[in-house]
Amino acid sequence: MAMDIVAALLEANIEEVPRTIFLLLDPASLKASRGVCHQWDDFILAQVPVIMIIVDYYHQDDIHDHHPDA
Repeated sequence: MAMDIVAALLEANIEEVPRTIFLLLDPASLKASRGVCHQWDDFILAQVPVIMIIVDYYHQDDIHDHHPDA
């Protein structure tokens, strides 16, 4: 069976590249990616906490600058 590049990276325990790729996707594309195969779906679902941490980190200045009472 042929293996795609993302699956090959995951099999080799190289997660940074697929994580970066999936982080760049818009929500609709990310949802479609989950349907490619079980391995991609499992990886994406396992990365949700990591993705949320990264998103929070890069948007913390936006969050801290937001003053709802102002």
